[in-house]
Amino acid sequence: MSHTRLARISLLLAAIGLNAAPALVGMAPVQAAEEKKAPEAPKDAVRPEIFKLIDPAVTKPLLDAKNYTKFQTRIDQVAAMPNLTPYETFVLNQMRVQLGQASGNNELTIKGLSAMIESGRLPQDNKLRFTRNDADMIEFSKTSKSGFAKPEVWHCEIPFENAPNPHGILIQNFVDAILDGTPLIAPGAEGMGSVELANVLLYSSLINQSIELPMDSQAWENKLNELIANSRHENELFIDGAVTARAVTPEFAATLNRAGPFGSANPEPVIALPSHQLVYADEVGQAHLRLRFKSGDGSIVNGIAFRSVGQKLGSALTQNRGQQLHVAGSLAVDRWQGNERVQFRVLDVAAPDQGPTVIR
Repeated sequence: MSHTRLARISLLLAAIGLNAAPALVGMAPVQAAEEKKAPEAPKDAVRPEIFKLIDPAVTKPLLDAKNYTKFQTRIDQVAAMPNLTPYETFVLNQMRVQLGQASGNNELTIKGLSAMIESGRLPQDNKLRFTRNDADMIEFSKTSKSGFAKPEVWHCEIPFENAPNPHGILIQNFVDAILDGTPLIAPGAEGMGSVELANVLLYSSLINQSIELPMDSQAWENKLNELIANSRHENELFIDGAVTARAVTPEFAATLNRAGPFGSANPEPVIALPSHQLVYADEVGQAHLRLRFKSGDGSIVNGIAFRSVGQKLGSALTQNRGQQLHVAGSLAVDRWQGNERVQFRVLDVAAPDQGPTVIR
């Protein structure tokens, strides 16, 4: 899944006030012993037989224990119940968002989130909210003396007028433009504005200055040419640190990720595995190589070399099965069926020299 789509998920979650594992709020089980005679049941309530399956006191421990299969089973049981009310469906989709966020299933998160938004049950107070750090996050991470410190933040609220049925308005406007020549509300050419905005964000981070729109395209092109001219030599790869396979754990990967977010102004750390034996290399997927490296103490770390088959990197790996290699790459946490393991994403390899190794 692309970073753009992941960012969209985060923005949507923030917009409706949900975190990575939103609580099931507002649920009111209908207790037969306590309810009074009434012509109709409360609109925002779930039936007792459904509440038994989605009771947060039961489901939250399942997520905490990463028992995603049992959590999904409860969702399936509720979905199979007859005559679900709109509110019960809303709560069910909220559970899907919980599961998707906890398990890293972005497709499930998007589907559940979209259904929640389309239900019209999310609170709307016509305010756009965002949180801004008082200090630059990269600088704060570098200078903080505490491993778990958080920068001071301030919260912003921007009021706006909510348009009734915005999709309907745009579609009708599109039809009117075709039939009657009505000016478009959002002409397709304006889509280039998003491209310019992305370039502005990148350019601003590179020169550490505010940029006014419309941007100076010539200055941006000059900056790109400068970056190309000064790019590092193709035979050099700068290493941020060296570890052995035993040290490559989810906890270590999480510690490195705290230095993020990573980008052009803050490159992802490059880690080296010095003199590790390549014990397994086999093609998988579309021209990728699945790998396994072993350190001197017998510890194993799994790796992947994306789109390397037929390239110099792929040839170097397949020709050195069973041999000692210096390996450089980055770390990523691979989540599958409730389990976590670190995957070493290989960027480059080199055969160890006979003399001492120098890592800089």
